[in-house]
Amino acid sequence: MRPLASHVVGYMGAITAETKDQYTSNGYSLNERVGQFGVELSMEEELHGEWGYIKFEVDNRNRIVSVIEEVPPINGRDIQLTIDLDQQQYAEQVLETQLRLRQQAVARNPLDRDTNFTTRAFYETDPVTAEKTYYPEEVPFKAPAGAVVVQNHETGHVIAMASYPTFDNRWFESDLGGGKFAEIFDATDLEAVEYDLVTGLPIPDTVKTDPDRSTLVNRAIQGRYNLGSTFKPFTAYAALSTGLLTTTETYEDTGTYKMLSVDQAKCDSGLVRCVYKNATCPFGGPCVYGTVDVHTALAVSSDAFFYRIGELIMEENVQKDLLQQQVKLFGFGSDTGIDLPFEFDGTVPDRELKERYAASGVISKDEGTGYFTGDNVQFAIGQGLLSASPLQLAVGYGTIANSGFVMKPEIIKAVFEAGVPDSDRQGYADISQARFAEEPNVDGEVIRQIPMPSEIRDEISSGLRRVITGPGHFSDYLHSTTGEKLFFDYPSSAIPIAGKTGTAQGRNNFPWNDSSAFTGYSIDPEQPYTVAAYLEKAGYGATAAGPVVKCIFLQLSGVAPTDPVTISEPLDTNSIFPAAPKKLDDTACFSRRG
Repeated sequence: MRPLASHVVGYMGAITAETKDQYTSNGYSLNERVGQFGVELSMEEELHGEWGYIKFEVDNRNRIVSVIEEVPPINGRDIQLTIDLDQQQYAEQVLETQLRLRQQAVARNPLDRDTNFTTRAFYETDPVTAEKTYYPEEVPFKAPAGAVVVQNHETGHVIAMASYPTFDNRWFESDLGGGKFAEIFDATDLEAVEYDLVTGLPIPDTVKTDPDRSTLVNRAIQGRYNLGSTFKPFTAYAALSTGLLTTTETYEDTGTYKMLSVDQAKCDSGLVRCVYKNATCPFGGPCVYGTVDVHTALAVSSDAFFYRIGELIMEENVQKDLLQQQVKLFGFGSDTGIDLPFEFDGTVPDRELKERYAASGVISKDEGTGYFTGDNVQFAIGQGLLSASPLQLAVGYGTIANSGFVMKPEIIKAVFEAGVPDSDRQGYADISQARFAEEPNVDGEVIRQIPMPSEIRDEISSGLRRVITGPGHFSDYLHSTTGEKLFFDYPSSAIPIAGKTGTAQGRNNFPWNDSSAFTGYSIDPEQPYTVAAYLEKAGYGATAAGPVVKCIFLQLSGVAPTDPVTISEPLDTNSIFPAAPKKLDDTACFSRRG
């Protein structure tokens, strides 16, 4: 097995011009190598140690006469991570394997009902000629990237953090030249490259970076993702905790939701979008769920139920940003505090964000003139300008799991004094002989405790539990919950879990651009795990990210088989790949009924 957790461990490199003054002022020599990424960077000060020196008195022939002062060097401290190698290896394997499988799957481009089924629904329009180019009936998923976080929600300890594409961090210790670096870590958009017909060389203006192919990005903490329906539990919490809804209140879901706060004339003009639909059901129209409460709306993922919350929580309160303030309690919109560099804060949509995006050209100036009720409607189902990382998603679900404690995610388990000896087992240290440099906080750090009355927590958790176990809900016909077909064969001996699927719409609402999210947590207090997975451009939550989370919980339960962690073979410097593939041989855990 190649090196594990490279995005977590990071790598070292030369001191750069940008950091030269910082390091030299702290006593570094310019020819030193320092941390550039991961723990190597965030814990550089602990790992580095201090230089020693000797001052000599010399005579006029430069011969040593005496020692004036001698300060011995101090070795850097040793760091133990919270990462469990068995869990880390499995998480990396299951993530990569599922992404490769999704690349073999296709999304359907259905026939368009509005053209009496004579054309396909999805097409591109030429901006000059206005000519339509229809996509074929089936379009493969790109499924280029993703991330997984496995966390103990009682302590905050991160026991696995996988990001794909991954890399072998030993490249940075192999005298990696610029040409080889460009070859190994190439992120070119291959489809956009055009070649000169005479020379056969790429035309420079067509060579652009494809963010999907970026390797040196830890998507678990740097991924900027819409969350789709995985966000709905937090919207439910906001509605229940502010008294907007009660646990017994119901809503009649007819498949669409029409905003009540917008003047009908504006709706009729088409200038304001007033009607929002549920996801499409197999018969072709929006799903109709009938009478639903919070519990059922989570289980079947009723968009209309949460659209309504998005409108009412803004229109029926003096505090217009009440939904924003409630979800920020779970950590959305701010970094988690994990001891890793370059963490993405995430965004919670509001007037200020829209103004900033309009000024920078991300959205139009017209869109940036205000924060409107329609924005809040989209926000309530995890779409719009909401963005978060898989780690933030794990922390949020972990807060529901532990009844309201927002835990700081920990990646550092212990800091030891220098010189932890090797054990008899090759590649391992003998921790029993180590001395703490500082006492570890084994219980973790509580960032804040949020109000989580048992009736609110139970309503949300039971809805998320029903996602996994069923039963479905009957209206015009029996609707399965969003996860029960995936977990149909989940054994009773495995860790019991609650969770939620999410499908985040991608560019142009093309189904092959949809990203897949799933987060689940254990309801067994003796095994307090939360697992969040996000697979980019890979399809529905239950078909791409869901199987990843399912497999990891089966592995944590001792049901899914794992490969032993072994010492890596020497790096093959002739390779053209940043990392050797990590294949999961036993994929039985991916099974899904229907």
